[in-house]
Amino acid sequence: MPWLLIVLVVLAGIVFLVLLSGIRYIPNTRIGIVEKRFSFSGSIKSGFIALGGEAGFQPKVLRGGLHYLMPIQYVVRMAPLVTIPQGKMGYIFARDGKLLDPTQALASNETTFEFQDVEAFLKNGGQRGPQRRVLREDDGVCRDKVSVGGSKDVPGGHASIIAAHAAARARRFARDRHP
Repeated sequence: MPWLLIVLVVLAGIVFLVLLSGIRYIPNTRIGIVEKRFSFSGSIKSGFIALGGEAGFQPKVLRGGLHYLMPIQYVVRMAPLVTIPQGKMGYIFARDGKLLDPTQALASNETTFEFQDVEAFLKNGGQRGPQRRVLREDDGVCRDKVSVGGSKDVPGGHASIIAAHAAARARRFARDRHP
């Protein structure tokens, strides 16, 4: 009988450790990019950001703080939190969305310019590639693959996801300066 109690305590300890491993701490200077490993909805059919609960990169990023995600189902990759410094501009390069037309050098932002909401951007026809709109200092907080103040190339396979920070101010800026 004591061996049964030992087995139950060991199993309870293993279950507790697995559940405890789902706690994620993101420092305030970083963001967490969430990837869903598996889903009953299947995998992504096109693009690489999962909009319908499929397995793949999720449109929401985790900001600084303590978060809980199912330990086996999700992987969180941390990336630097990029802010636009004073006197600089942030160029946005979207790695997912509709393809640019052959005659386009920049993505059209007529139907969507809400970069802070990745899901809305993609569902409303956002195009991949360099965007017409730019971010100025304190307009928003970006993921690490946005080129700031220059025309640096964004490595392939990386998304330029903007986290929602000062979103109202960024929307006002976009509407006022880019009709």
